[in-house]
Amino acid sequence: MRLLLVDRLTDVEPWRSARATKLVSASEDFIQIGQAGPRMPRGLVLECAFQAAAWLIVISSSLTLRPAILAISGVRWFAEVRPGDRLESRVRILQHDDEVAEVCGEAFVKDTKILEVGSGLCALLPTSDLDTPGATEWMVKQIAG
Repeated sequence: MRLLLVDRLTDVEPWRSARATKLVSASEDFIQIGQAGPRMPRGLVLECAFQAAAWLIVISSSLTLRPAILAISGVRWFAEVRPGDRLESRVRILQHDDEVAEVCGEAFVKDTKILEVGSGLCALLPTSDLDTPGATEWMVKQIAG
């Protein structure tokens, strides 16, 4: 099972930066109900940012590379994401070579910063080792088209 947390990838600058959006619905299976009301789990907000970075790398590498997270540091939380929110991830590639990329990013709802990631280190793996032929191309057309 695949959990895609990017609805649309926008403003892509290959090997530099991208923005991605996710419309959070109350009907999502992952919504948690607590005393403060319904919210999106923080781990999935973080996953949204890393999925945005992953698609940036996939597109930048002409669909040949996919990242696998090795380490994350400098994560700071500022607010919660609620059903009805439009979550926007803004990610940048700090550096990369043929085997590793370092990314950073932030997530916002409107002008409110939700999340900040100082650094994420990712191994770059051949897309063909991780996905069925044609699946990556099809998905890029869906979210970046």
